[in-house]
Amino acid sequence: ALLPESAVYDQWHHDFLVSSERYGTVSAVGLDGSIRTLVDDPTLVSTLGLRVDSERHRVLVTNADFGDGVKTTAATHLELSGVGSYDLRTGARQWYVDLAVLAGDGGQHLVNDLYLGPDGTAYVNDGADDVIYRIDTHGHASVFLRDHKLDPTGSIPGLVAHFGESAIAWVPGN
Repeated sequence: ALLPESAVYDQWHHDFLVSSERYGTVSAVGLDGSIRTLVDDPTLVSTLGLRVDSERHRVLVTNADFGDGVKTTAATHLELSGVGSYDLRTGARQWYVDLAVLAGDGGQHLVNDLYLGPDGTAYVNDGADDVIYRIDTHGHASVFLRDHKLDPTGSIPGLVAHFGESAIAWVPGN
């Protein structure tokens, strides 16, 4: 019932971290099968992309609203777009950035995935817009790239009428 979108391995605590599109949480699943909620931030409606930053002992989490989460509202549906940083041990919030406000275009937003560069900088895609964001290790965000080549041309039937890229990757040296 979690509707997990992502799973990543936390090598420090030997847990798999699993996002929840339905509940907006991050669960830690131990190698013994034990499950506990690591992140339960009321700001998070649907957690999608996850990345563990072992060097900084944090997990980065994308927050969006497809419209099928238990915290979905008319105000957040396809409007919510953010990233939070949480302590790997306690799940405590370190910072949160609202990327829909940063985009400043009043359009639909749906951050889906993120990737970490070698210096810990996060790059975040928005599947409902033509933008990629850059967030430094302190939570300072900027628009990294806005290009109409990234305009959403697909759809997710029953959820999103206009959807584009759903993943992002770092290419070393580029």
